[in-house]
Amino acid sequence: MYEIETIYASSGSDVKIKCPNENVTIWQYSDSKDVLAECRYGQNKINPNLHVSDRLKVTSDCKLLIHNLTKDDLGTYLCVAINVSRAIHLNLRKLKVEGANNLGVIRGTEGNNITLTCTIIGFLPGDTLQWTNENKILASGNTESLIYVFQAHRSYNLKEFKCKTHTTTDTDPLNANVQLHIFLKPAVSITMFINYIVRKKERFVNVKQGQHMELQCQEKDNATVNFDIFSWFFNGNAFQNGTNRIIVNKIRPEHSGQYTCRASNEVGEDSDTYDEIEGAYYNPSNIHGRPERTLYNTHLETPLTISNRRIVENVTANNGGTGNNNDEIIQPSNSLYIQRSNIASMMSSSDDSSFVPCQKYINLEIDFNDETVIK
Repeated sequence: MYEIETIYASSGSDVKIKCPNENVTIWQYSDSKDVLAECRYGQNKINPNLHVSDRLKVTSDCKLLIHNLTKDDLGTYLCVAINVSRAIHLNLRKLKVEGANNLGVIRGTEGNNITLTCTIIGFLPGDTLQWTNENKILASGNTESLIYVFQAHRSYNLKEFKCKTHTTTDTDPLNANVQLHIFLKPAVSITMFINYIVRKKERFVNVKQGQHMELQCQEKDNATVNFDIFSWFFNGNAFQNGTNRIIVNKIRPEHSGQYTCRASNEVGEDSDTYDEIEGAYYNPSNIHGRPERTLYNTHLETPLTISNRRIVENVTANNGGTGNNNDEIIQPSNSLYIQRSNIASMMSSSDDSSFVPCQKYINLEIDFNDETVIK
């Protein structure tokens, strides 16, 4: 039985193997016992009959020299002296990251701790290990094994972390990259489509009756998240819909209200809400203190419903004229229906400058279709 010594070298490096014994005569491959090199009578040479790579040399003091080490050079070599043989196992110096699969992937769960452990196979006294992310040093130590512990945040999903060596010797630095795959809890946002066009999300969203509406509950940052359950709520009440979308072909008054999507999986849950969807409009005043006549759902239009909370007294209208202090419901020839404000009130999405500065009166123009009823 041979006494075996193990040495480590980096891929691509030049390796010089020295026999522990003096007066070496031959080098052999351990498995085949073929003679690789001879050192006799002052003539040290590689055996020409083996057709070995020209990267292998033997020095004048009978050390075995391997240029540009490859995995084919790894194995056990025998050095034979007078009546003594010693075995030297040549192994590849490398980094090993615990928990990484063959693709260099480490899995974790959002909110839980992840432990990254990097170990040098073939540690040298001058080695320093480092864990880095985006060129930022996270942990460092002059040790054979380095551990870095952190909480798995969704921003780390699919990010690469690198373990590398910094050495004071002439050996080449080693690197090992791993990628995190984090099982994420939902982080959802509702996207609204009105007549198939994306609508900017606001606290209060105004739509016209008869329009097509679609609400889609989607992951905020386009991360790959497995949703187990989708739930929808209308004005706080759950209704039957196990998908991530709601489609309303024609908006009607009873569709006005608050919509909430809730998504969950085994990690956690998240929800998003459209606070209010309304279906009737008035126009804020222009710079002259009178309402604009355009009624085409522009960004200036503001909802008028019986549920709103800003009270305006004695509302009347006369095709854009100044209101009179009376309690009548005026029905002009253009079929715009205006009702007293002690029954209907309003909340503006703009500030108070949108109201007509005319004592206690404002002029309103409301766009109703045949289905609109204010009681």
